[in-house]
This record gives sequence, structure tokens and C-alpha cells, in this order.
Amino acid sequence: MESTTQISKDAHSADAAKYLLFRLGEELFGVDVCTLKEVDTLLDRDLTFIPDSPQSLRGLMNLRGVIVPVLDTRILLGLSTFEDTAESRILVVDMDWRLVGFVVDEVTDLRAIEREEIQSPPSNSEIQRQHGSYLTGIVNSADGVVVLVDLARMLPENPYLDQRSHARQTVDLTIQQRDTGAEEWHDAHMSSISKGGLRMETDQDLSENAWLELSLPLDREHKGQKRVNLQAEVRWGRTGSGLAGGFSFQYGLAFGSLTGEQEALLERAYRLD
Repeated sequence: MESTTQISKDAHSADAAKYLLFRLGEELFGVDVCTLKEVDTLLDRDLTFIPDSPQSLRGLMNLRGVIVPVLDTRILLGLSTFEDTAESRILVVDMDWRLVGFVVDEVTDLRAIEREEIQSPPSNSEIQRQHGSYLTGIVNSADGVVVLVDLARMLPENPYLDQRSHARQTVDLTIQQRDTGAEEWHDAHMSSISKGGLRMETDQDLSENAWLELSLPLDREHKGQKRVNLQAEVRWGRTGSGLAGGFSFQYGLAFGSLTGEQEALLERAYRLD
């Protein structure tokens, strides 16, 4: 699928509807394309991290002048976190009152589904228990069971989508390469963070699997310290978007082993709850 795919609204007939199929882990989901504005490649978008926000809010993206909150669909569904890949996509949903993005592992197909194919799962089934609040039906296919969902119903009952989504905050950090022996620290900009790692932009040309020392600011002083130092490994890199301070490169980092105190400091400072 292209970096950005516009979704046609001429998708339905009297007997069938078009659904975009996507994966989260091993599960296959489908969403009615009439609710979608477009599909974007996650790694091609620079998300602005909002420090004082729930973990499910990955950040904000500028979609041709419109600020769109982007949510981590895995966290909304209570699934384990997943490292972003070249296949990760943002499904931009048109909710009339605003646009909202949902991150998924990959998009697999655009498929016309006959209305008579759509079934309701048994009330006591595992699918109903897991997805009942936003489930619109299931379809048995050659690829397995497709769980049809209404993404709008996944939204947490939290006003931050409306009240906070126009804020634009940045988090600056400093980095040092561990495996070169150099002691010089370099500037970087963090665009998103989770318990497993972060995304950042910098002018440093780093190799994959390189280990870094990171110095992150804290929201308040802890035992006389205003920053926390962590170790992280470079998992992927690409040319930077140029939006976050004009840096040349963007990287995805995975944290090394964290102490209990480091985890607590990150959770408090960046709301990773």
C-alpha cells in the first residue's frame, strides 16, 4: 500500500460493503471504509509527543494543516506493545466532529463483504467477551475469522482528544554513543515514548544495533536529579522528516534493562500508565 491512500466513499452496494482488513497481532479485523478518511504509513509521519497524556495517545500528526490525535490501538484493546515496522499503518477515521488516527500492525486487504456473510458471534463467545463493546459482526473467510469493528467505539471516555489535541509540546534529550568511546553528548528530539523505547530525531548518523546513553528530562527533581540516564539500542533508522528541529535522521530505540526506579521515573514523567 502506498505511503498515503485516499479512501473512496463509493464503496457500498445494496448487497455488499467494502471493508479494509488489518492485523493486530494474530487477529484479523475489518473496518467499514465509509468511516475512513485515509490510510498513512506510520514511519512516514512525524508524531508530536504530548508528555502529560495517556499512554494510548501516541502523539499528534499534522495532516495537511489539520491536527490529528493518533492512538495506539493495541493499548486501547489491552494487547501487548508492538515495535513499529515498515508495515505499520495509521487508519484515519472521520468522526464528523474530528479526525482521529488508529495505529495498526499492518493493512492486509480491501474486500467486498456480502451482507449475508456477516454474523453475530454467540453471546458467551471469546470474541464477544473481548470485543463486544465495538464489535459489529464477524465473517468466516479463508484467512480465518474477521472481526468487524467500529473504531469510534474504541475511543476512551476521556476529554483529552478534544481539549488537549491542539497543544504542541516537544521533548529534547541528549544522546551519547556507548560503543565508540566518545564522551561528547549530542542534541536530539523525542517524538514518542513507551515503556519499551522511544522515537527520536537527531543529526547523528547512527548504525542499527548501536547502543546509546540517553539523558531524559524529568517533570520534577528526584533525589537532586533533574534528568534520568538510560541505555537504549537503535532498532531502525531513516531520513528525518525535518519537522522536529530540522534534524537529519529519525530512529526507533529499544530500552535496555531498566531498574525499578528508572521505570517509576519514566512512568511518572511521561505518564506511561
